Amino acid sequence: MPETREEEGSFFLFNDTFQTLKDTTSFGLIGLHADASNREQAQYDAQDGHVIHLTPDCDIVRGTSGSQTSIFPAQFACTVENPNPPPLTALTLQGAHSANRAIILDFGTYFLKVSYFPFIYHLL
Repeated sequence: MPETREEEGSFFLFNDTFQTLKDTTSFGLIGLHADASNREQAQYDAQDGHVIHLTPDCDIVRGTSGSQTSIFPAQFACTVENPNPPPLTALTLQGAHSANRAIILDFGTYFLKVSYFPFIYHLL
């Protein structure tokens, strides 16, 4: 499976860089971004495949028909039940783990899964 080698190569490159810089660099989360679908390019002014900056009130969903979920992590989303969510910038990268077809970014209490095929991102 070529995607396994791609994931492993990406993980080792990321992990080596992280381990080298972790004592001298802050790895605080700045924000989340997502690739715009064709429909979203016009809606969010993300022209020609540019990414969309995700905000706590975004309504972008991903997944197969019938089981789509919000791409923005529910714990940090601005909702009626949670009008003042904690900021994403409160998270700091602690490390990473390799998984089949994904890299799991470790933010301590939360984990961000970056999948390669298809490109899916989930905060666990």
